[in-house]
Amino acid sequence: MINARTNYGQKGLHGLYWGIHRFVDSNWCIKMKNMGGSVERLPDQDLSRVKSTDSLVIMGNIWVHKDEKECVLFRHPDIVNKTGADWWYWDNPQLPHLLYRGDWNPMGHKNWMRLIQNNTATPPTTAFENSDGRINRQLNKITHGKHTTWESIVGPRRPVEARSKVALLCPSGAGIFPNYYNINKTDWIREKTLQLQKQGWEVILRDKPSRGQREIDNGKLYEQLTMQNIGITVSIHSVGPVESLLAGVPAIVEGRHAGGPGTTPWQDFIQTGAINTPHQSDVDAWVETILNHTYHKTEAYTGEWHNGK
Repeated sequence: MINARTNYGQKGLHGLYWGIHRFVDSNWCIKMKNMGGSVERLPDQDLSRVKSTDSLVIMGNIWVHKDEKECVLFRHPDIVNKTGADWWYWDNPQLPHLLYRGDWNPMGHKNWMRLIQNNTATPPTTAFENSDGRINRQLNKITHGKHTTWESIVGPRRPVEARSKVALLCPSGAGIFPNYYNINKTDWIREKTLQLQKQGWEVILRDKPSRGQREIDNGKLYEQLTMQNIGITVSIHSVGPVESLLAGVPAIVEGRHAGGPGTTPWQDFIQTGAINTPHQSDVDAWVETILNHTYHKTEAYTGEWHNGK
């Protein structure tokens, strides 16, 4: 039985490090074979060893691996796709509120995750899938009925609209820029700031805070959006657009992102000035879609995430 105070993200429960692993049996338990699981690490992250019939799981971004020799072995998802193998990407959930502290997560543990098939985030073209029931049941169970729906943990809701000419610039971690997009983080910030200012926007930079910083002094994104009367958010490779839309702030996006079809692509915004303002029901439908790819880690370690479908 899952417990809100237990840290299900601790490495001792799964044994994986960042990078590519291969399933070696059909139990789909995402923990190392020597721990009773179904995966083994791909030696040297060598994709030539991968067959099109293989199934892989990629944990996060390998450049933060503890071993310096492993850090340089990042494999871009486009390259992994060329193997023809199915793969699932493991990272933090696309509904970031699940990792915020509350009755559902009093210790702020990373107890939920996302597992996306053949991508790092749910693509905006994904057909809407209503799958919030499983997460709602988990929230109900671990909070003893205090929270029975995901809507109750996401903070204040407002209609999505640009309420000011203030743009909050939300860059990802530094490693994302060269590894995924072959650009420099500093250059990205400078370029976006200048372009926004030319269009009359005041720009505030929100450099990605640590998880601890987000839990103090109104450090959550949705808190900053409401307290500083932000008009739009601008991000790259982020789950932030989900939090932005839920807080009623239009999200301008670039790269791979989890914001869904209600966001505005950066190039469209720059070329036309248009800003998408989806209805709350459309935002909710998208959240229910990404929850279809969201799991409590107990489901991953037992294989239930796959076998239960």
